Amino acid sequence: MKTILSSALAAFLCIVPAAAQQQQPAQVEVQLIYEGGEIERVWIVSATNTRIRYRETEQSASTRDAAITDYHSIYFIEPPAYQEAVELYQAGKYEEARGKFAAVKTTYKALETLPDNPSTNAAFHELECLRNLNQLDALVKGLEGFNGGALTRENERRQVELYAMWSAIQSQSWDRLELICRERIEQRLPGYQRAQVAYGLGLALEADNKIQPAIEAYSLALTADAGTSTALARLTAINALRLYKKEPAIQTAIKLWGTNDEDATSRGHRLLVEAGALAAVYDLTFGAGHPLPDDVKDMLKYRPVAAKAP
Repeated sequence: MKTILSSALAAFLCIVPAAAQQQQPAQVEVQLIYEGGEIERVWIVSATNTRIRYRETEQSASTRDAAITDYHSIYFIEPPAYQEAVELYQAGKYEEARGKFAAVKTTYKALETLPDNPSTNAAFHELECLRNLNQLDALVKGLEGFNGGALTRENERRQVELYAMWSAIQSQSWDRLELICRERIEQRLPGYQRAQVAYGLGLALEADNKIQPAIEAYSLALTADAGTSTALARLTAINALRLYKKEPAIQTAIKLWGTNDEDATSRGHRLLVEAGALAAVYDLTFGAGHPLPDDVKDMLKYRPVAAKAP
């Protein structure tokens, strides 16, 4: 009996330190930068609006408290889990990245009051994953508990403002969407944000059955950042191709394609070749792994034919 109790006690004593370690607050490496430029390397475990709690070494069991005003700034070293999520995001693996960003957001939530903290940054990128996945219901729901006050980059702050546009898309508030997009399209925006606004404008115009203006807006969305916003480019191209097929002049050009009555100088033929070129670009570039839907893949037949050498 004594042997059994001794063994159980030994096992318990081994478990307790491990459990205690798991219950310790998550910490993240930072550089505390003083007014004179001196830098102190520490590991922050929690923060309020006015104070931080940190460990002087990564393995330290004790913590110290300090006022945020004691420092010129606090620079976060990105945690490995956050870096991994960013790499997935940049590779276009948005579903995988989303889950990892959500975990980072929760892990470092005690730091969310500090500028540029990993919790808020991860929460923002989780929303961006949802936007790129076009999961707008989840995006709008995620915005309810999101506080972007700790974001420090201008483009990220502006992106949070642009979520109002995506919310209008989700609710199909087309008049509101057009007003937002008309206002934003006049502003100086980086290419990937101009592409979003042009896409939104295209949706609003399409809902109003303005086919050619909607196609022009979609064209702007594709050229604003040269299609580098791949997920958005796919949505935009497919929407544009479907609109091309609704254009009466194109419908006529399709009927005459390859016949003796084909008129290469007509407006319909020109638009049809535009649509064929767009289908070819989709197929060769940002459509990798995402083939054209059945209702528009026939537009590949009308791609421009290179002139033959004499």
